[in-house]
Amino acid sequence: MRVHLLTISPGDTLVTSMGHTALAFSGGGMKQPAVYDWGAYDASSDNALAKVAAGELVYFLRVKSFGRFYAKVKGRDRTLVGQVLDIPSEETHALQKRIEALSHPLEREYKYHWADANCATKVRDALDEATHGALAAGLDRPVPNTARFEANRHFHRWPAIGFGWRFIISNRVDQPLTAWQRTMLPEHLMRDVGQLTVSWDGAEPRPLVKTHCDMRDGGFGFAPKTPPARWPWALPGLLVSVLVLLSSSKVNSNRRARRWTGTLAGVYGLALALLGTVGFALWALTAIDGLGPTQNWLLAGPQTWVLVWAGDRFARGKQLGAMLQRALMALGALGLLGLALWPVTLTANGDMLSALLPGLLASIVALLWAGGGDDKAVA
Repeated sequence: MRVHLLTISPGDTLVTSMGHTALAFSGGGMKQPAVYDWGAYDASSDNALAKVAAGELVYFLRVKSFGRFYAKVKGRDRTLVGQVLDIPSEETHALQKRIEALSHPLEREYKYHWADANCATKVRDALDEATHGALAAGLDRPVPNTARFEANRHFHRWPAIGFGWRFIISNRVDQPLTAWQRTMLPEHLMRDVGQLTVSWDGAEPRPLVKTHCDMRDGGFGFAPKTPPARWPWALPGLLVSVLVLLSSSKVNSNRRARRWTGTLAGVYGLALALLGTVGFALWALTAIDGLGPTQNWLLAGPQTWVLVWAGDRFARGKQLGAMLQRALMALGALGLLGLALWPVTLTANGDMLSALLPGLLASIVALLWAGGGDDKAVA
């Protein structure tokens, strides 16, 4: 009997963005190769989204023929890599029996967690047991990667979703991972297993991977080695900053400039308020691990609705009033506090800072600098 580590590249949907891992067994009296896949879940369930929000989404181990497995990979045009593992026959048989027992309907379910319980970690843990802890020992070393870095790489096809995700996640995802933790991603499990040597019964260590085979070169390959550039996200905020400051400089001589200044500030405030309020609500109302609290809420949160209110009043020619002006100054101070509290501004969350803070401060300065209005709505 032989055991094969199967690794699939990320696909074209968000659900498949991290790739996939499975184990296959062949020979040893088996009628046909069987694939053991821990990535199955019931997407048709009426309460699937509620379970995701509660952190209670249940995945299960499913057994299928290699033919069906390969057909699904081919149908979605994904890349497939197979690695035959050099594990002694008796250990391979024992591993297959353990996993077969886990595929029983009463044993196959598990609660999904993106870092500790997914298709890759289930395979990793099974292989670690088969190698008597050699996998964990060999991967017990720090690596420079963080969970934020890895997610940024894998969200490269969905930049807007990636931006939203980076906004709502906690700074806990900026902690450096170990090689063992990094194998929560199929690609890293494949590469790290390929570099590991194992000693069986005190013999000379030998590579765990006997043969490596690129079984299918699909249209969707593995994620880029580094995340896409993040600086483009600063452009909208900088553009708003320039426009709102230019328009505010002409407010005293041009009533239309007042409307533009208030509208730009209000619309930008609305974008920040919606982003921050939704992020805060996801953290407060769900149990999804890894979300806030985050310093990003100091830039964009429920408090940013003050800018929407002020922008609307300014556009209609109304005075802001002393209380509203103080609220705007407090809003700007919170944004600057977020800058002061950032632990690793440029390497970790600098894109949030450059994307949100300039427009926020420019909008506040423009409204306060240009004055409060003339008590009469502009017709």
